[in-house]
Amino acid sequence: MSAGHPGRCSRLPTHHPRTDIGNLESLQGSLRRDGIQEPVLVYEIESGKYSVIDGVRRLKSFQEFGWKRIPCLIKKGISDAEAAHLSYVKNVERKTLSAIEKAHHIKRMRDVFSYTLEELFVMGYGPS
Repeated sequence: MSAGHPGRCSRLPTHHPRTDIGNLESLQGSLRRDGIQEPVLVYEIESGKYSVIDGVRRLKSFQEFGWKRIPCLIKKGISDAEAAHLSYVKNVERKTLSAIEKAHHIKRMRDVFSYTLEELFVMGYGPS
């Protein structure tokens, strides 16, 4: 993983488990007051283009501010399936996903990436 300011975050995560970014007002106040405390985690989808693994709300806030650059950690050499899984893990750790978002994400992991329920369970998709 390397640190950087990706040239273009060209794609919001297609397989991100979070479907509702919620109210950004509190986050935006914190970003204005204290700056960004944790870089956005991205992965390269093609040369010079990145997609967010973790930090969609921070990125959206930066975009609404009109700011052009955001501190990022670039996760190298991962697939869309691995990025989708990391997005899930990060959001579950913060307890920010609703039961519906969890269920939809598990269905996407099965339908899009062909994971079995057993494989998903081993990966940590069991009851929480």
